Amino acid sequence: MKPRTLFLALFVSLLFWVAVGYAVAHAAAPTRAQVKHAVDPAFKHRTYSYVPLAALAVAAIADVMTTRAAITRGCREANPIYGPHPSDPTLIATHALVIDAAWGTKAPPWVDYAGAALFGAAAIHNATIRCAP
Repeated sequence: MKPRTLFLALFVSLLFWVAVGYAVAHAAAPTRAQVKHAVDPAFKHRTYSYVPLAALAVAAIADVMTTRAAITRGCREANPIYGPHPSDPTLIATHALVIDAAWGTKAPPWVDYAGAALFGAAAIHNATIRCAP
C-alpha cells in the first residue's frame, strides 16, 4: 500500500471521529432530573479518562503502519484471522473495531492499557522482524 493511501485512510478515520465528537458535544443536553434519575448514586463522582483510549488508538495505528511496512518488505502476516497478506482496509477496519469497542463499552482503564501494550508489542515486533526475501 502506498503511504499516501494509508495516510488518506487514517485522515478519513480521524475526520470521522472528529465528526462524532462534534455531534456528541452539540447533542441536546439532558435535564438535571434526567441525569439524576439515570445515574446510579454509587457512580456519581466517577469520571472517565480518555488517555487510555488515546494510548490504545496510537498503538493500533502504529501496529497497522508497521504491519504494512513489514508486508512491503516481504514478510507474511502471522495472524490467521488476516491471512498471509491482508489488505489495508482489513487491517484498518479490524483495528478500528477494537478502538470502537473500547470507546463504546467505557471499559476500565487497565483494559485499554492492556490493548495498547499488545498493539505496541506487535508494532515493535513488526518494526524489528527480519524477513526472508
